[in-house]
Parts: sequence; C-alpha cells; structure tokens
Amino acid sequence: MLAGLDYQTDGSMYVDNFDTQYFDDEDWNKYRKETIALISQDYNLIESQSVYENIMWGMNLNNSDNYKLKKKRVTETRRYKNTS
Repeated sequence: MLAGLDYQTDGSMYVDNFDTQYFDDEDWNKYRKETIALISQDYNLIESQSVYENIMWGMNLNNSDNYKLKKKRVTETRRYKNTS
C-alpha cells in the first residue's frame, strides 16, 4: 500500500499531509519517483556493482543531481543492511 501499488478499501492513508484517496495516476507516479524506492523481494540488483553503485544507477535514471540526497540514501541502505 505504501508504494501505491495497492489501494485501501477502508480508512485513510496520508502522504505529506495529502489524503491518497484523491491521488490520480500522475500523483502516484510522482510520489514513487521522488519519495520512495522499491526493492523487489529478490532485490534485482546488479551483482557486479556495489550497493552504492546500484543506488546511484536508480537515482541517475531519475536525473537526480542532488549529492546530499544520494549520500543520504546510501547511508540509509547501509544502515538497514547492517541491522537485518
């Protein structure tokens, strides 16, 4: 549900103080593109690349030039990997 791939049938879900029941396809696409990252259950990572390179690959596809954001995402991923 958090990725917007499934929709609630009851209750409400808010993203940045906006009720998602009013999101259209464009809103969901923008949310997925700019706010979250999806990793499938089998990870679908490029094995010959590092964690950093895999994250940068996805962010570069998104034309993200924000170095601080890229560094934050890598740090978050490394933290998650070390705690799982």
